[in-house]
Amino acid sequence: MIHFLFFSSFMESFRNSEYQLLLWICEHRTEFLTLFFFSMTVLGSKYLYLLLIPTFFACMSRTKAYSYSKLVLGSLILNALIKELFSINRPSPEIVTPLYETFAKGFSFPSGHAQMSALLGGLLIIRLRKSLPLCTLLIGIILSVSFSRLYLAAHFPTDIIGGWIAGLIILAGYLYSEKRNFSSPTILLILVCASLLLLPCSERITALCSTLAGLSCGMLLPLKQNVQRIPSQRFLALCLMFIGNTTVIFISTFLQLPKLTEFVLHGLWMSYFFFNAAGYIPLLNRK
Repeated sequence: MIHFLFFSSFMESFRNSEYQLLLWICEHRTEFLTLFFFSMTVLGSKYLYLLLIPTFFACMSRTKAYSYSKLVLGSLILNALIKELFSINRPSPEIVTPLYETFAKGFSFPSGHAQMSALLGGLLIIRLRKSLPLCTLLIGIILSVSFSRLYLAAHFPTDIIGGWIAGLIILAGYLYSEKRNFSSPTILLILVCASLLLLPCSERITALCSTLAGLSCGMLLPLKQNVQRIPSQRFLALCLMFIGNTTVIFISTFLQLPKLTEFVLHGLWMSYFFFNAAGYIPLLNRK
């Protein structure tokens, strides 16, 4: 009991210090800084990943695009699960004034923005390590995206640190598996997604798992068209990709399909039907 009371007192004191830091940041808000950090938050938001994964499949080989998509979606799923596990609330609006609450939903720890910026930024830094200016720019983006969550009063400092740690651990695991030429079996991945979908998960986890399951199912299906490289015309491929995704949304809305089905169809389109459709377009099948 004494140890529990001591720990509770320590955590309360530590949380007070975090609130003091957030209040200090709020006092120094300006119009320029608000616009800048809002832009940084948008850069690290879910809207980026809605564009990123289709871009992978439109501009990379099918196998590499699937690998990167698994990394992104897996990290997002893990972040959502950790948040559900810890169930830590965000900074109280009665103490600090949050900005743009649409970018601060659900639980707080760890920060998804910090985790994904550390993961993807760290991956790019490793890939581009020979270019000092680009690496410096990427470090600046990682720090800016992460600090934007404090500026907008959407997270505590410990959420940011936790996000960085989670992102770097996932990155280390990905690089290790890549070095060892180890890839998670697609069938096993589908079973994991299916088991998560059967649990009482949040809407976000359901959407992410459904998309990943659709991508994985598509990778199991053999392609009818021998598409050697997609694309030599990237812009046309991106247009085709987003037309397909828009069509899926339209059909799902018209038929009133469940969201789970809609996201599975998105995954199937990106990993399977897109490549078959591209096979009929000479510009996208140019070696």
